[in-house]
Amino acid sequence: IRCFGCENATSTTEAFQDVSLPVRRATSMSWALSHFTKTEMLNGSNKYSCASCNAKNEAEKTIHFAELPPILTIHFNRFSMDMYGTPRKMNVHIPSPSVLRLSRWCTPECSQRLDEFELFGIVFHSGSSSGSGHYISYVKCAWADPNASPGAPAPAMGWYLFDDNDVTPVDEDDVLRKISPAYSILASNAYVMFYRRVEAEPGPGKIN
Repeated sequence: IRCFGCENATSTTEAFQDVSLPVRRATSMSWALSHFTKTEMLNGSNKYSCASCNAKNEAEKTIHFAELPPILTIHFNRFSMDMYGTPRKMNVHIPSPSVLRLSRWCTPECSQRLDEFELFGIVFHSGSSSGSGHYISYVKCAWADPNASPGAPAPAMGWYLFDDNDVTPVDEDDVLRKISPAYSILASNAYVMFYRRVEAEPGPGKIN
């Protein structure tokens, strides 16, 4: 936060478990990340109480990633209440990358700012509200069939569709097509996306 009265800047660091991105008017994940981290003006009845100059002044507030976790969870905030208190879902397709770089949204001091994050999981929701519909997951993993015979070859890394009790191998191109700009089935949307930092060690992320 930067106070316009005395130009003093302060920062607070908080750990995060996931990043909840706006959906309304979103045209891509990059747009949503930029909207999430955009500068917010603190003015009017929401002026900043500055401890440096001991006054309420206009100020600007920005969010940046100070540290990135090994597993990055992106949540699209699709559900909200309408004016009558009825839960609604925003069926907006948000094109997303298979490899994510967050350098533009990080602090200069972030040691992982140039790292790449590889997509390895997507949760899709089909339906009109959080209280109804159906969830399926696509996961990139070396899934072992529990019914496989002893001595069966070790499973290869690949994409699998998890739909209730059914697990089905799927082609990677088919998965990536569902998060591409060309995908147009709005009834089924990516809800949560999981990225892993390449060769990362476990640890929390931080927002500054």
